[in-house]
Amino acid sequence: MTGALQQFLNHLRVSHYSERSIDEYEREVRLLFVFLDGRGITKLSGIRRDDLREYQTYLFHHKKKDDVPLSLSTQAKKLSAIKTFFSFLVKERYLLYDPSSEIERPRLSKRLPRGILTQREAARLLSMPDEGKPLGMRDKAILELFYATGMRNTELRMLKLQDVDLVRGEVRIDHGKGRRSRIVPIGEMAALAISSYLESSRPKLVKERDDGWLFLSVRGMRLERAGASAIVVRYAKKAGIKTPITCHSLRHSCATHMLKNNAGLRYIQDLLGHQCLSTTQIYTKVELSDLKRVHAKCHPRNRR
Repeated sequence: MTGALQQFLNHLRVSHYSERSIDEYEREVRLLFVFLDGRGITKLSGIRRDDLREYQTYLFHHKKKDDVPLSLSTQAKKLSAIKTFFSFLVKERYLLYDPSSEIERPRLSKRLPRGILTQREAARLLSMPDEGKPLGMRDKAILELFYATGMRNTELRMLKLQDVDLVRGEVRIDHGKGRRSRIVPIGEMAALAISSYLESSRPKLVKERDDGWLFLSVRGMRLERAGASAIVVRYAKKAGIKTPITCHSLRHSCATHMLKNNAGLRYIQDLLGHQCLSTTQIYTKVELSDLKRVHAKCHPRNRR
């Protein structure tokens, strides 16, 4: 079982899955192995459909340390990883049939994105960094780039100096979801912020070795995931924004604000790097929720 798992992980690597995704797959499969071991199953050939059905039931009733059940989306994610693993086993002839083929993931309702800023809140957030200090210049460039492009946390942190073309006003993203690359515009304000950062701030953050990462930490290293998140959270609090904000909130805000200003869905799809237009269409539902709120507030038949 362990050998098959290692072959599966190697397959994910050569298929260009991110290390984070590979770690998640490994964790989910090992959790299944622990469950099966408790039932006396130590060989792949001994796994039956009923064993996986019981594992699905176990996930449904399992509770986290805070006594909260696993969400349906978490259950679906765990089962998806397991189904991918068994599909690989059948394809590589480790198994003759797929015991997970009849396992159905929980049906999920598409939730609207949370933490979307108003345009006024976004402007206030972007004005918070102190541009008179090196870290303030860096943070200003980070916030502007997040909001201008809607890129993900990892996509921003993995940018290198050569990925940004300030003359053309473009940035190349090579570490998108599914390792898909794209080139997106960064806009005038983000370009100015990045230019100031590169000229006056980044040289002060570089230590003995410069590996060419665009955004550096105080130690001169590539910015960490938690570091980028902390920057957004800190300035959101400073701006007096009550809604919990993350890096992804700026991504959602970018798409929603562009849609409000009449950008086509296809353009937003290209900007965000969505593979399917249906993923982008969720922002039309955000628009509808805004319409309902305004209708309730402004329509004479809704006034009390």
